[in-house]
Amino acid sequence: MRCHIDAFAAMGGAPSELRYDRMKTAVIDGTAEGVITCNSSLVALLTHYGALPRACRPHRARTKGS
Repeated sequence: MRCHIDAFAAMGGAPSELRYDRMKTAVIDGTAEGVITCNSSLVALLTHYGALPRACRPHRARTKGS
């Protein structure tokens, strides 16, 4: 969380959407229908900055790092 806060401060704000690989620190669970459950602390932090978390699709290398 501290790295997010430092990055947002350095950039002068936050993007409207942040994309995460399906790491457990960001994405707690996901269903076959594509519904994901994010870490509640991460959601609270991003909500404070007006941003939304998005998860990369599993097994789709092209969605990472975009």
